[in-house]
Amino acid sequence: MKRIVHQLTASKTSGLASEVTWIDIQPPLQTSINSLAHAYRFDPFILNELLTPSLRAKVERYDHYLYLVLHFPVYDKKTRETHAHELDILATADTVITVHAKTILPLKAMFDKATLYESARNALMGRGAGILLYHLIETLIAALPPKVDHIAEKIDVIEAEIFRGREREMISEISIVKRDILSFRRAIKPQRSLLESLVDLGPALYGAGTRPYFRDLLGDYLRVWDHLENNHDMINALETTNASLFSVKLNEVMKVLTIFAAILLPMSLVVGIFGVSLTHIPLKDEPEAFWIMLGSIGTLGLIMLAVFRWKRWL
Repeated sequence: MKRIVHQLTASKTSGLASEVTWIDIQPPLQTSINSLAHAYRFDPFILNELLTPSLRAKVERYDHYLYLVLHFPVYDKKTRETHAHELDILATADTVITVHAKTILPLKAMFDKATLYESARNALMGRGAGILLYHLIETLIAALPPKVDHIAEKIDVIEAEIFRGREREMISEISIVKRDILSFRRAIKPQRSLLESLVDLGPALYGAGTRPYFRDLLGDYLRVWDHLENNHDMINALETTNASLFSVKLNEVMKVLTIFAAILLPMSLVVGIFGVSLTHIPLKDEPEAFWIMLGSIGTLGLIMLAVFRWKRWL
């Protein structure tokens, strides 16, 4: 796998002498981690964590930096599954380091834009590393609503198909969407506590002026979560509706089959009786025995059918 280490530096527009640096590392290899160990006073345990996947989102405050682990849900159109891509962030007073094993498109687009355009770089990094950290997380959260909208569109299609009478086909589609929502929830749910903690930990490192920005991240996240929960409730309701409609159809089929079985049962009994090899059987020597028997069976079937219609079972 090709190692990519990008570094972007911009001067603060606030008049302070220090510069803001953004370092993006993909994938996290030992050589890159060794470079960070030489350039920054990071805890060796934290640097080792960058080399292995983390199962849960978290934010931790150290003497002079923050360590964050985020998970970004990505939808695979081929497999129709949602997977979580991990993003580790080390944020100091003047540097933000992002580390990820796989390409995260919103992050890449932001870095490329800041690299190409000085105005975008100044807007992103010109007000300090704290605002840069805010923009990074805000961009990732802003990329979530279209993914949730995509789930909502699939739910609308499923709803339309259910009421077109395609309940059987929608059983698997509902399962796929429920799995998608479950994976999405698993990826972003732990990040609520992370963002709540960041409202206090961010200003402690970057100053009280950054508190409204980090609080805004929590508000953006909650709006995405509410939308996702609405989709979760909707697909559960559709699953219940689909199961009820499918059960009604199945019961109708079983009722028809039962009625046919009940009609054929006495007819089969008559045929069985006349098929027994006995010496004395009524109508045995009658030339019209076949037609008499056929007429009797047909009449019996019509009587049974009339009884079912009279009982309103058919």
